[in-house]
Parts: sequence; C-alpha cells; structure tokens
Amino acid sequence: MTALSTQDPASVLDIIRYNYGEDVQEGYNYLRTHFPVLQGNDSVWNVFRYDDVQRVLKTYQQFSSQFLNRPLGLVMSDPPEDHTKLRLQLAPFFTKDALQFLEERTAAHVDALLEAALSGGRETFDMIRQLTAPLAQVVLAEFIGMPTKDGPLLQEWSERFLMSEFSGRANRDDIVSYFQQLIQARRNEPTPDLISRLLPVLSEQEIVMFALQLVVAGCIPASDGVGNAILCFNEHPDAWTTLRADTSLLPLAIEEILRIRSPLPFFRRQAVQDVDVSGVTIPKGAVVRAWIGAANRDSEEFTHSELFDMQHNPNRHIAFGFGSHACLGAPFARLQMRVVLAALLDRFSSIRRADAAPLERSAPLAYGVRQLLVSYKY
Repeated sequence: MTALSTQDPASVLDIIRYNYGEDVQEGYNYLRTHFPVLQGNDSVWNVFRYDDVQRVLKTYQQFSSQFLNRPLGLVMSDPPEDHTKLRLQLAPFFTKDALQFLEERTAAHVDALLEAALSGGRETFDMIRQLTAPLAQVVLAEFIGMPTKDGPLLQEWSERFLMSEFSGRANRDDIVSYFQQLIQARRNEPTPDLISRLLPVLSEQEIVMFALQLVVAGCIPASDGVGNAILCFNEHPDAWTTLRADTSLLPLAIEEILRIRSPLPFFRRQAVQDVDVSGVTIPKGAVVRAWIGAANRDSEEFTHSELFDMQHNPNRHIAFGFGSHACLGAPFARLQMRVVLAALLDRFSSIRRADAAPLERSAPLAYGVRQLLVSYKY
C-alpha cells in the first residue's frame, strides 16, 4: 500500500474495516499512533489505544451496550439489571468442565473432515471451506440442539449479521422463528443440548436472543481463529516445529494468535454522556467502535507488540472483550482452536499456504479469510 501518511485517515479506516493482512496491521499502527480517537465519515467514533479500548469496554456508565432500541439479551444489555442476571444464569454452561463433552465430538468431526479433504491423495486442501467452516457449523449446531443438517444455516445467518454493521430487525425474523420452533420442539422432547438445558432457566425470548448471539459469534469467528493460526504459522514455520516438539505450549500459542490476529476486530458502544478520551470529546449519543485488533498490538501494553511470540508474558489481550462483557463463549472458541490445531500438529510435519492469491476477508465485522489453500507434509 502507499505510505499511510499521504492518505486521508478515513481511507485508512476503510482499509482496516474491509481488508485483511499486513495493510490492516499497518493501518492499526498508524491510526493508533496518529489518530487514537477518530470520527469516521459514517459519524461513528473509533478508539484504538489499548487503555482507551479497555475503558470503553468496561465503563458501562459512560459507554453503554444498549443502543439499538431493541432487546438483544446479554450482549446488548448493561449491568447491573438484566445483564448480571443473564450472565449468572448462563455462565455455568460455558465453563471448561461444562464444555468437556464437546471435545470428543469436535475431535471426531475434525478427523472425518480431514479424511474427506485429503481423500484421493490430494496435495492441497482449503483450510476454511473444507475444514474450519463446516466444523464450526456442525459443532455449534450440535451444541445448540439444531439438527446437524441445518448447520449450513448458521453460516448463512452469521454472514448476514457480520456483513452489515447496522443490520435491521427484518434481517432476523426468519432466524427468530426457527429458534422459536426449536424451543417448542425441545419442550415437547428434551435432548442433551444447550436449549433443553436453558428451558428451566431462561424465558423463550431470552433463549432466542442468546441463540442469535451464538449465531453471530460462534460460526464465522470460530472458523477464523484456526485460519488465522495457520497464517501465523505460515509466517513462522519454526513455531510449528516447536509446537510439534512440545504440545504443552499450544495454549500459549493460541493466546498469542488471538492477540496478534484477533477474530473480532471491534466491539461497539454508545456514549451515554460527553466523554473525554485521550483529549478528544466523544459526544453523548455517539456510537463508538472499540478496536480490539489495534489495542492488542499496542506497544504501550505489549513488548515487541508486532512480533508473534508464543512466550509473550504477560499476554493480557482483549480478543474476547473485557470487563462485564467479556465473552462467555471464549472457552468454546478456545476449545475448537485447541482441538483442530492439535489434530493438525499430530498429522502434519508442516503446513503452508499453497498459493499467493490475495486473501479475501471473511466479513467486515470479523477478521479472518474466506478461503485458504494449504499444502502439507506428513
């Protein structure tokens, strides 16, 4: 890309919203350094520094999640009322122990998808389209309690939300109807899935709203996490070799991947009053993007912030948010990354990009790639 200093900041903002790769990281660095608080041409304010992003995410008295004027459950509510109640009711279903049952199922799906991708002695396969995307669909479908044949609907619905930052209510009516019917079916015939277990705890509306949030966060971003990992290892093949020699380092590697290629680029809030952020007044009522991707590369928080270092310590990344809105589904996302990467490490001595085609971003509201052709060695 051309030198960023010659470009209008709004143009750089477009780059980080729609592109993937090195130019996005350069854009993060440029805006964080020179325009840490920036109003875009769409009137939305953007915050890039780690401390400022953390403040926006945790200080709900100044930056609220309730700005769409419609109920959206846990994500679009603030403490202490509905949010705290919902969080306490949902948290037991997302602990590491509670999700343990998913690990074997996920591993079995990974093996089956890899066998299909490698059938006939193929020398390359598409990491996203043949492995991570269908995996995220089937695992999330099973977890929620949907028939696995409906898994592709999750991809379709996730794209619908993540392709448009301000999607309208009409865009979700068919999804709401689907989950209302599924809830009724589980009332009549409970099964060991999330919806059946939530029925005694939440109202129908609360379950539907939470299912919508799982659709948004649990499909494309989950798939993106593994794709981002492979791209990190493509740039740092020595890290792959290190992990094969010592798989106990895998949890550290996952945290560093989440830091340096955060699958959710930003979260949105609304200023409930005039707020001074790094010397700039964000006016009451303004919508604010808190840029997770930029914050996680802030050299004021992370030493050698631009380097991929599995031993980064401390690694206080905020890939899954911060404070009362830290993502409950983070253990679910980490589980998928851990199971897939463990299977790939066990099977392949190396795995690399197989072409130099431009990488297409998975969605404007996510940070990953739509397809990723890879080659491998046993």
